[in-house]
Amino acid sequence: MHIPIPWRRRGAVLFTLGAVLCGPAAPATALSSAAASPPPAVPAASLAARAGDGGAASVSPLACRLGEKLTALRGADLETAFLAGIIAHDEAAVAMARLELDRGTDSALRARAQTLLTAHQRQVEQFTGWLQQWYAMTPAQALARLSPDVRTTLAALEQEVQRLLSGLRGTGEGTGFDRAYADMMIPLHTSGLIQFLEPQARAVHAELRSAAATGVTGQESEIAGFSAWLSGHGAHAATVPGTAASAPVTLPKGAADTGEGAASVSPGPVVAAGCALAAAGAGVGTLLLRRRRRAARG
Repeated sequence: MHIPIPWRRRGAVLFTLGAVLCGPAAPATALSSAAASPPPAVPAASLAARAGDGGAASVSPLACRLGEKLTALRGADLETAFLAGIIAHDEAAVAMARLELDRGTDSALRARAQTLLTAHQRQVEQFTGWLQQWYAMTPAQALARLSPDVRTTLAALEQEVQRLLSGLRGTGEGTGFDRAYADMMIPLHTSGLIQFLEPQARAVHAELRSAAATGVTGQESEIAGFSAWLSGHGAHAATVPGTAASAPVTLPKGAADTGEGAASVSPGPVVAAGCALAAAGAGVGTLLLRRRRRAARG
């Protein structure tokens, strides 16, 4: 599936894909041993619940669509639409982190989940408070006042996230749950990254611009972190083993397909490509942001 992504959005997407590709930096022996000893199965219910028709590393078409809707909004409309959407995103992240703490077994992943739980709870409180302070609205009231097309897109994205959450709830405890959690957090953070782009440059309130910029950095960090965890545990972020046939990720047209037997190939070229993509994404994003700010001042 080809997802058309305008150039102004490709900096962040390049960074995201680069972070995913950098995941194989873990020792190649981990990948080869995974081929000899398949990891515990991830229940089919959780795999089927992944967004879209690709794997966890897919860039959600709905998230991209929402990002484009946000580019057309200004002032209070932009802020209220963003806040309504990101609060729901944070609440889903909180719910997923609680499930990992309840059912996961990997100590590093559980520690990451605890950190995310605290951070997203704080963010929900902060964003909900700003929405009330600045616009005297609850998240539900903000949603109700959005234009029909933005409201419909947000509702569809929320349904997509709920499918991810439902799949995670249907996964049994143990190592399989750890894998499912890490796998599903990648599309969730990719969606969050896309949502943060517009307010970091154009939000009316300086506090929100600052929080959005921090949000972009945080989402990028989490995507890279979960990708690295999956790689280090015998699974690439784009493909989680566990069923008779792993589910391949459908990336935007032009993404490299490593094909069968990728575990026996040196990850060096893939890591290099991932780092190059990440660097290119960061550069493109910085350039576009600087141009936008110069235009705003002029």
